[in-house]
Amino acid sequence: MTLRIPFHTVRLLKTAMAGSCRGLETNHRALATSFRERSRTWLQFAKRVARLAGGLQGLGVRPSDRVAILAHNSDRFTEYFFAVARAGAVFVPINTRLAIPEIAYWIEDSASQILPIDDAFLPLLADLKRHIPCVRHVVYIGEAPPPSGLVSYEGIIGQHARQVN
Repeated sequence: MTLRIPFHTVRLLKTAMAGSCRGLETNHRALATSFRERSRTWLQFAKRVARLAGGLQGLGVRPSDRVAILAHNSDRFTEYFFAVARAGAVFVPINTRLAIPEIAYWIEDSASQILPIDDAFLPLLADLKRHIPCVRHVVYIGEAPPPSGLVSYEGIIGQHARQVN
């Protein structure tokens, strides 16, 4: 499993993040991300990032808030990274090789309010939750339907058609 992102990603995303549509207009049909069976064009990617940023704001994320992520690389990780910036928040990637006490420390020390988590880290969640009271929402970014009590990543994107300015 590899996440493939074309080399020109940074240039196009800087354009998209700046609010200019020039890069998207000229390359909107080009491949932006490909992960497992999912492939997205730049236009699809930009729309998903905008919706996710609106969804984060809907969950209470404000500029300068910290939001973590505990997941392996994927297209959703990439979308989340840019959505966090678009929402004005601070991205806190958690090292996936840490033990539970260290993960909890990183999350609490950063005061992260949102924690997306993928399938690889679901088994740790029950133990982890006791040590991270600052986290208001745990977002499931895995492949299956979200477990009970977790917010659906795709649900956030689907429910928040409003785009962030």
